[in-house]
Amino acid sequence: MIKQFSKIIKAMNSGVAPEQIAGGAVLGMFCGFYMISPFNVVIIVMLLLVFNVNIPFFGLSLLFFKALSIAADPVADIMGYKILTAAPLAGIFTSLGDAPVIPLTMYNNTLVAGWTVIGVIIVLPVFIGVKRFVLFYRKNVQPSVEKYGIVKALKAGSFFRGKGGEK
Repeated sequence: MIKQFSKIIKAMNSGVAPEQIAGGAVLGMFCGFYMISPFNVVIIVMLLLVFNVNIPFFGLSLLFFKALSIAADPVADIMGYKILTAAPLAGIFTSLGDAPVIPLTMYNNTLVAGWTVIGVIIVLPVFIGVKRFVLFYRKNVQPSVEKYGIVKALKAGSFFRGKGGEK
């Protein structure tokens, strides 16, 4: 846990592009929403490996959004039910059910459908919000934090460098 925390702090303080951190947060958000559907999680992990995103922020975001999804599952369930039972969309869902791979995504589960809609709605605000937070942190908070003696001591030790003190 401490190792992951140090990687998150290191990413915030290093030259990792804010877009990479925000991308990791977005993929973690979707993974946290889709833990009910293993196939969707596999797809997200493959995207994580293909795109150059920050993995520690993926993990942090996954934990945060999984906790959020547990608390807000009733809302997603209601939203998913309304989408799946909407008469104008019935033909689309029937066609998707006949496709060879699509049923593996569990699209016909009310929670998966609800979290998909919620995720699509908030993907851009989450990406932009995390990116702006990283830029704000690097401009306003990081210079102040680095003045403290405890931070200097941690940087001198192996906390920020990894195992055995190597860089």
